[in-house]
Amino acid sequence: MADEKNITKKNSRSERTNAKNLENLHIALATVETLANFNPTNPLVLKTALADFEAGFAARMQATNGAVAAEDTAVEAQTAAFKQVRAKVTLIVSAVKGQGISAEPLEHLMTTVRRLRGVRVTSKTPDDQTPGETAKTRSVSQQSIAGILEGLDLLDEQIKALGGYKPNEVEYQTASISAWITGLRDVRNTRLNAQAAVTNARQDRDDYLYGAEGIIVRMNMLKAYLETILDKSDARYKKIKGLKFVDNGR
Repeated sequence: MADEKNITKKNSRSERTNAKNLENLHIALATVETLANFNPTNPLVLKTALADFEAGFAARMQATNGAVAAEDTAVEAQTAAFKQVRAKVTLIVSAVKGQGISAEPLEHLMTTVRRLRGVRVTSKTPDDQTPGETAKTRSVSQQSIAGILEGLDLLDEQIKALGGYKPNEVEYQTASISAWITGLRDVRNTRLNAQAAVTNARQDRDDYLYGAEGIIVRMNMLKAYLETILDKSDARYKKIKGLKFVDNGR
């Protein structure tokens, strides 16, 4: 019977764990390649099957790493873009006040502005509001990105509704303000799409690696088979027996 002491179940999503599984799989395959009498009937542990499985595993690891790198870039771009909101809103308000807008519509606009001026965006700015929590109970400095966009949309509509707001400076005209907000939403959507791509890549990798014909199943079968063709004192048997494979699936 195969030794299962080094084949364990973990809930960790560690990328290092997956990388170590890949490395140990390669060591097992390289060791098996040296066995002239290796001739299993189980198709899952044939040399060609193990080699194909390793190649598929490596490709999915590379795809996942690429998706994670793209997400990191998208997060950085989102953080940089939304950090400019407070300063931009201040300039827009100055443009509005310079137009001599009457007190009542200006005060409605300033309520929105005060909310947006309190925003302090970092890489940890929440993407979503906590269930049951409202904008009134959440500190303005802890608004979600979605909440910031909501506030900017309201500001945009309020400015469009101002009678007599017709600045000469192109960057403060309503079309430019709308375009700026659209650009922020595009940056936000790029980050969301990148996040979804990471989730999909990890799921594809995990389904392949830890599924019904995945690494844990194959290594159990391989260790069991090696006991039938190698003496337990054989260095190659000891090498594969000692390899640890962690079930990093769900």
